[in-house]
Amino acid sequence: MESLMHETELSLYKQLMGVMSHAHQLTDEEERLSFLLKGILYIFNVDRVRLYLFKGDALVPRMLVGEKAENFAHDPDMGDRGVIKEAIETGRTVHFRNLKDDPYVDEDLSRLHGVSSLVVVPLRVRGERLGVLCADLFDDTRRMSDREVDVLKEFCDVAATLINYDRVYNALENYISKLTHDMKSPLTNLLGFVGLLQSGRLGEVTPQQKDAYAVMERGAKRLSRLIEKMRNFARIKSGSIKLRTEPVSVREVFNQIVEIFAYLIQESGVKVSLDGSVKEVVADRDCMESIFKNLIGNALRHTPKGGTVRVTVEEDARFWYFHVFNSGSFIPENLRERIFEEYVTFDEEMGGTGLGLTIVKSFVEAHRGNVLVNSDELGTTFSFTIKKRAPQTASVAMA
Repeated sequence: MESLMHETELSLYKQLMGVMSHAHQLTDEEERLSFLLKGILYIFNVDRVRLYLFKGDALVPRMLVGEKAENFAHDPDMGDRGVIKEAIETGRTVHFRNLKDDPYVDEDLSRLHGVSSLVVVPLRVRGERLGVLCADLFDDTRRMSDREVDVLKEFCDVAATLINYDRVYNALENYISKLTHDMKSPLTNLLGFVGLLQSGRLGEVTPQQKDAYAVMERGAKRLSRLIEKMRNFARIKSGSIKLRTEPVSVREVFNQIVEIFAYLIQESGVKVSLDGSVKEVVADRDCMESIFKNLIGNALRHTPKGGTVRVTVEEDARFWYFHVFNSGSFIPENLRERIFEEYVTFDEEMGGTGLGLTIVKSFVEAHRGNVLVNSDELGTTFSFTIKKRAPQTASVAMA
């Protein structure tokens, strides 16, 4: 009998390890929480799983999976009374085996919501209270065993760290978004004054000064691009990209990006061209500029001197098709599979944040398109599609 119980417990651990392993790979917070709660629902064979998290001093409903979801926002066991109170105050897991006969429990929980038994697990990270998780059963004949409760508690201890990570990461994203916004204005002023100095309107410019101003300008523009990447990354990680679609001139965006990289093009002698009959697409202009900037910038950095960077645009009834080709560089197949992941770069010597292609993929997918890469001994081509009549708002999950 004891051997059978041990095997059952081991089976629970194995299944929960699988749930946690997959949850770690999910980048969207809602998907991750939902997967964790559904894993508990299935593995422990309970009828409903509820998650409450603290927002300041208030404990608020966060997510529910299972039966009777309509009651979630109006649960009677909230605030400072009912079955959750003991778990919060003591920091210990509470198992109510029979709510109908328990004088401590608010009778509405059993009478109105049909809960016959439940387990309440406090969620804490480094001693700080995070919230509680409740596993509900409606069937009078089914109870969780003490071993199952112990395993659930241990799993929740690990899950709490993952849940807290999401909250910390969201706060960090908001901080990055505000920080990059505050940095943008003084940097714009700096670029403006460098332009004035270069023009000679503030006094005669010697050849040495001209070279120094050019170095300052390139450094400031590079910092500006880095800030833009950080801002776009925070925008993507927030989970929703609001598209402001409008007619966008392909040639105009292309020329603007070529102007940004004019110094690099001149120094490398790379020939940059735009081919195709498509003159205009309907898309979010900021997203299109960011996509072009990242793909063309990458192509220029990885093209040998005197090489070629060619942008081609085609269309059919449903999509616009973009291809950015650069000669001479080759990306190994094993790296092509990961090239759009965060912080992955295919040339350590070139440096970079490893966020540019992640941003490209997210902005393309927000337009209901796809992006892929092909590479051989002749060169590398990044191809992406933009769906015609793109939606105004798109939810984005990072790859």
